[in-house]
Amino acid sequence: MSEEDTKTNTEDQVKTDEVDDQSKPASGTDTAKKDPAQEGAKGASKPDEPDKPKQTREEDAAQAAARKKREADEEKAAIEKAKIDGKLSIIKENPYTKTPITDEHDLKVYEQMAALDKQGKDPIKDLPMFLAEEERQSSLKSQKYDEEAKQFVANNPNVDVKALVNDPDFEALTKEKDGKWTLQEMYDFYLAKKNAKEADEKAKKEADEIVQKKLKDEEAKKALENGSTPSAIPGGTRVQKPVSEMTDEEFLEYRKENYGN
Repeated sequence: MSEEDTKTNTEDQVKTDEVDDQSKPASGTDTAKKDPAQEGAKGASKPDEPDKPKQTREEDAAQAAARKKREADEEKAAIEKAKIDGKLSIIKENPYTKTPITDEHDLKVYEQMAALDKQGKDPIKDLPMFLAEEERQSSLKSQKYDEEAKQFVANNPNVDVKALVNDPDFEALTKEKDGKWTLQEMYDFYLAKKNAKEADEKAKKEADEIVQKKLKDEEAKKALENGSTPSAIPGGTRVQKPVSEMTDEEFLEYRKENYGN
């Protein structure tokens, strides 16, 4: 190969290398094509979330009552479980059937048999009759509740029964007076207590407003006596002192400001 051919080949190789270098992306540059919409979305700030509305006093009271009821139910369940566990740790066998007592169901059967024995009945022979009577009374009680509920709805068509039975105060009352009061009697008591509570809260609110007004009036009076503007008055408007409470000098100043003489 001649010297001229070698020179030509070398020049061609240099040109090829230059083209390759230009086609390569610069170091650190992302080769993927970016979506302008996505870039704009990334740069955009999230809209401010609206502030949650402040709870009313009634809602706060309802939540507090629900929490109190839940805690009371949990405490009651814990006490009941402790009682059952205590009995199970002592009573290991049913003396009437000579069978082991392993859980609360076995314990219940034993206690039913013990109750029959205490009444002078046969714990084994009379147990089926006892259980049948217990089931019969439960069915009658359920039927009575159904009749009371229908009568209650008929007498109180505007009452939201679903909301009522889920009210913690009413639920606590029904548990306390179950079997002693009718549904209507429980509702009348619940309503009277609720109305009295609302009236008491209203009276307290009105009393607070009176106290706040009195404090503002006293502040305004002191500010006038000191010749300053009361801070509680919007816009710095000076409160007019009653004429009957003005001194002679104050009244003269009042006349001059309002009537020019």
